[in-house]
Amino acid sequence: MLHAKWKLTVSGFVLSMVLLLGTGCSSLTRFFQPQRPTTPSEIALFSGKILETSAKDYCKFQEKDGTIWNVWINADTTISGQSESSSELKKLLVSDIQPGSECHIKGYIKNPGNHQNKQEAGIIIATEIILQWTESKKTVYSVFFNNTVKDPNLLDCSKVYPVERTADEDAIFEEILMLLFEGPTDEEKKQGYVTAIPDDIVINFIVRNNGKMHVDFKPFHIAGACATAAFAAQVTQTLLAIPGTKEVVISIMGQTEGILQP
Repeated sequence: MLHAKWKLTVSGFVLSMVLLLGTGCSSLTRFFQPQRPTTPSEIALFSGKILETSAKDYCKFQEKDGTIWNVWINADTTISGQSESSSELKKLLVSDIQPGSECHIKGYIKNPGNHQNKQEAGIIIATEIILQWTESKKTVYSVFFNNTVKDPNLLDCSKVYPVERTADEDAIFEEILMLLFEGPTDEEKKQGYVTAIPDDIVINFIVRNNGKMHVDFKPFHIAGACATAAFAAQVTQTLLAIPGTKEVVISIMGQTEGILQP
């Protein structure tokens, strides 16, 4: 009988410990797991920029007044983007949050930290993150093609004519050349524009120094004196049309002599 009571006492003790530990773990889980605000009035708006990202659910954020926060991102945090010229929001991913990004963060303060002594950053649980960005200004560039209407028999294959392309104002030289390599549009083809740029063209490098533009290509296939002259003219005139370019040098694998001979 005594043995049975002892077993019962031990069983009761074990059960009590299990319940206690279960309650404790639940409390710990609630402590470490960010909780949603109880009322909408707890939501605040913070404006500033992202300082760093170190995990998929965390970033360090600095307000415009210099205050630094640790921002936790829940699975249901809304992440979107907005340009300066539009109020429309575009849905984004956590991976789009990058250091230096200007943004607005809506959320509530989990821990205010100790900002006065700058010893402890506070914690914000984000409900919404809106990234801001400045759209690049667009400008018009000229690319050059031959034209079988203006020069029906292509009597002068080096004679090329400009058409307009729009790209970012700060587009790099290679991007501008790629506009040429895309060839005439369907409408431009109807107007007689044709290209001599081969399909296997690949740029090794393109640099400009003191107004001298040097573009180097990997070996490519081109046949005939007319196609060779047309290719050189299209590339040269397109690069000369870039403000600041005074001279163009074309090379293939570093070689300039005899490379564009038919």
